Parts: sequence; structure tokens; C-alpha cells
Amino acid sequence: MDLHCKKRFFPDAIYCIDEVEAHLHTSVQSKLVREIISVVPEESQLWITTHSLGVLRAVQELEISQPNSVCVIDFEGVSVDTETSLTPTSLSPTVWSKLQSIALDDLSERIAPKVVVICEGNSLGKGRKSFDAGIYNQIFGGRYPIVFVPGGSSSEVPQSAALIRDVIKAAYQGPRIATIVDGDGATQGYRDEHDSSDHIILTERNLEAYLLADDVLQALLAKQGRPELASEVHEIKSNALLSNLNRPRPKPSNDLKAASGTLFIGLQSLLGGTLARDADDFMRHVLAPLIIPGLPTYHRLEQEIVHKLFR
Repeated sequence: MDLHCKKRFFPDAIYCIDEVEAHLHTSVQSKLVREIISVVPEESQLWITTHSLGVLRAVQELEISQPNSVCVIDFEGVSVDTETSLTPTSLSPTVWSKLQSIALDDLSERIAPKVVVICEGNSLGKGRKSFDAGIYNQIFGGRYPIVFVPGGSSSEVPQSAALIRDVIKAAYQGPRIATIVDGDGATQGYRDEHDSSDHIILTERNLEAYLLADDVLQALLAKQGRPELASEVHEIKSNALLSNLNRPRPKPSNDLKAASGTLFIGLQSLLGGTLARDADDFMRHVLAPLIIPGLPTYHRLEQEIVHKLFR
């Protein structure tokens, strides 16, 4: 109200507001800033101080819609006891990243991932929606500053990574982007040429090979209180893999992804009861939580993925 009243008398002035977000919810802060900007006379300037992400988001949106309409004055390292010349800077990705750190204080390092890994899978639809990403995030998400997101088929993953990398670079100084794909029978020569800390190729044919590894199945038996069934489980797994060869369109005898349905049915019959709705649900919600530090498969995945990302 005060601003509305005074703008008639001060059409060419500098309006200063300290901590404009005080006592306001974040969602309201950005709306308030946009409203204030619309009220300030066109020939005037609005100067605000803030530690709010809501306010920062509002001014970022303003800069996008009206380039060069926002500038930042950085007081870091400036002594208030000596005369100093301050030069405004534009809201560049570097400045935006710094403002985020100030607003979040030490939380910015905790909540922002250092690496976003694009893996195989689809984020749309049902069934195997975000299957690989969900598994990787279950295993490593709470232990390392990594986030896994689906990026399509193995051939689409690099293009998805390039797009996401460009978007993040344009928006702010964000995390590093890497990719991960199934081994799919890749030769050693192919691995030597293409495998790197930014593009990881699993040693195994697919993620299911880790989820259905012998030590993971043994952990399942231990949890079920049935460790004496280890030999039966091994036989069920071997038969499921052999059944790949008897399909109308045969699959490799080491393809546990193809054999996962048959293996799940055999395990559910052996152990009794209902382990899960289907094979994917079984791997996602029953087996993945068993892959924890101390299990050889966990440390194998850690070596192949995490250590490679941060080497």
C-alpha cells in the first residue's frame, strides 16, 4: 500500500526493501516480488536484499523474460569501514550458483547431487517405469551424492545426457552428467574404447545379473530363514537360464533379464507364499533392498559405478 501511494510522487526513484521475504512462505515470496516489480514505476529501480530461494527464483524468471533487467551486487569481501566501488554484475550461471549457496547455506552441498547419471529405462508408462534408475537410487542414493534418472534405450542414453547437460549448463552451474548402460555382451575391445568415468558400461549383460546374483539370493534365503535351500535355489536359477535357449526366439544362456520371470516363479513356488506381484516387483522391492554394504554384489556395483565416477 505504501508503494502504491508513493509512486505518484516518486516516479523516478530507487525503492529499497530489506529482506522482502521476511515472515512469508516461499511460494508467496515469489508472487510478492513479481507484484512489487509490476507496481514500481517504469523509470525507477527496485533494490532488495534477500536470502530466499523464492525471491531468487522470481528474479531469475524476470531475467529470462526480460534480459538485462536484473543485476546483482556482491558484498562478499567488502569492508563497510572503507570506501569501495561496487560494480553490478548480470545474473550469470556462476552468480546464480553462488546465490543458491548463500540461500541454502551449507545445505546446498547436502541436497544437490554431484553427479546425475543417465541410465537405461523409461520414466513414462507403467510396468518397468524407471526400473533401473529406481534400483540404482535404492542402492546408492542415500550413501553417495548421486542421482540416477532414466534416459531411454541404450542408444538413446547419450542423447538424453547431452540434452540434460545443456539444460543444466544453461540454467546454473549444476552437477556433472554421466551415463551408464548395460554390458549387453560388449567385447573387451569395445569397453576399452568407450568405457570411462563419464560413460560407464556394466561388466554384466544387464542390471538383473546383479539383482539375481548368488549372494543376493543367499541373502534372501537368510532373511526368509531358509538358508538350507541354497542348492535348490541354485538349481532353479540354472534351469531358468537354460530355458532361455528353448524360447521361440532364443536368448543367451547368461541373460538373467530374460530368465527373471521363470526364476521368480520357481523361487515363489519353493519358498511358498507371495514374494511379490511379479518378477520386476520382486527385484525392485525384495532383492534391491538386500544389496547393502557387506554384500559382495554391493561392493562390485560400488567399484564399477561409484569408484569410477569419482576416480
